[in-house]
Amino acid sequence: MNTMLLVSYFALWAVVLILIFAFAVLARQIGIMHERLGASGARMTNVGPEIGELIPARTVSDISGRQIELGGVSSKPTLLTFMSATCASCSEVAPALRALWKNERRQVNFVVVSVSGSEEDNRAFISRFGFEGIPYVLSPELGTAYRVLSPPYGLLLDNAGVVKTKGVVNRLEHLESLLNAAELGAPTMESYMAKRLGDPSMDPMLGTSE
Repeated sequence: MNTMLLVSYFALWAVVLILIFAFAVLARQIGIMHERLGASGARMTNVGPEIGELIPARTVSDISGRQIELGGVSSKPTLLTFMSATCASCSEVAPALRALWKNERRQVNFVVVSVSGSEEDNRAFISRFGFEGIPYVLSPELGTAYRVLSPPYGLLLDNAGVVKTKGVVNRLEHLESLLNAAELGAPTMESYMAKRLGDPSMDPMLGTSE
């Protein structure tokens, strides 16, 4: 009996050691994949102004009648987020946009551009998500002028009014990736990782088409 117990004891420990080894290998592979793929950023599409395009200065009125300067020279970069009061995805990302505004508004100008919905719908949207402090422009025409018709979509302009990054923004990670990519001097986080790892296949700007 003692021999059987001893054999069972060592067999159990052997199984435990094998499981520990397998877990370590799996954890290492996950780490390699994470490093390989990098951060998940906003998905760039060919809509909107081109990267590097200068957005001319223009003055528009927000929904409260305040004069807002878009494009041209500014003291800070500007994040234009195209939304819609009737868009389900916009409602999902709205809390993330407000959180980012609260954290970054000293370093970045935030402007929300709504491309659809009535004034009543948009005022309800502002109240629902606490956007009262963020310049909010209701202008389908502005969406057409910037060639952005499918919200939610973000454009980041630098201090000179040049488009630095852009992309679909469905969650906080996407919004943050626009700011992070611009700080790293890349149009997208994927482009930055492709350059860092020397793998052009990771760059979404290569091989895209209208």
